[in-house]
Amino acid sequence: MISPLMDTGASKMIVRRATIDDAADIAWCNMRGWQVGYRGIMPDDFLDSLDHSQRTENWRKNLSDDGDSKYTLVAQLNGKAVGFATIGPSRDGMNGYDSELWAIYVDPDHWGQGIGRALFDRVTRDLKSRGIESTYVWCLRDNHKGRKFYEAIGGMYLEGISKKFILNEEPYEEVAYGWRDL
Repeated sequence: MISPLMDTGASKMIVRRATIDDAADIAWCNMRGWQVGYRGIMPDDFLDSLDHSQRTENWRKNLSDDGDSKYTLVAQLNGKAVGFATIGPSRDGMNGYDSELWAIYVDPDHWGQGIGRALFDRVTRDLKSRGIESTYVWCLRDNHKGRKFYEAIGGMYLEGISKKFILNEEPYEEVAYGWRDL
């Protein structure tokens, strides 16, 4: 199902289910989102070493696993995916939430254009159409731009709930944001 066209000035954007053909664009958004969004949080040498071809292959595998309960949406602008969101069941059994927003990233060249909000709005509509009323997301504690985004789209900071994300033997704290009533 394709969302209605959204006017973003001179360009038109659609939000739709991702296909394996979107893997390279999704990998680019994911990789660039990390490189720009996590700069100053994670080591530069790690961020600079991210490999687009490896991420593309990982996304091909991820997308081939998509189904009814876990899937990825893309925001497409002028025929190119410039953002994505993956939604699925809770991976860690967060009490009181029916689903988890596994990831949402927008190519940094398109930040501030409403693409992340459009993706989340589509996630919300999809979940509600399936009778799912709540979701949550994990965010690096020090990712202030990401945290501001979740707050701007109505996410409530779940105070006192955190977990460790280990990357190259370094721990990073993640905090949660939730939407109890989509």
